[in-house]
Amino acid sequence: MSASGGTSDLNRIKQSAEFQELADRLWEKWRGRRVTRDFRGRINRLSFNNFLARAIQGAYEAGIPDPYKTIDWEAIIDPDLSQDENLVALEQQYGIRAEERPPLSGMTDEDM
Repeated sequence: MSASGGTSDLNRIKQSAEFQELADRLWEKWRGRRVTRDFRGRINRLSFNNFLARAIQGAYEAGIPDPYKTIDWEAIIDPDLSQDENLVALEQQYGIRAEERPPLSGMTDEDM
């Protein structure tokens, strides 16, 4: 994964079989917990998948060779924290820097 690939890297990550297996497993385990909620507090599978893909992309960019095998995602993601809080914790503890989530079209900073 290239550090400058951005959206195309995220799309490749989300289309991989490893990602789908991990996302499905974590979604079933944590559905309804805080990490599976979007910025409005709604349970949102798409938001959760985007969060997880950004975290995995950040792991690749941090030089972790195979984040699916090297990282125990169930152990390092706290389902009782928000997605943004988890991204901060991943950066502080593991050096994983994930892209900021782009604002949805038509949303103001206040909405975020």
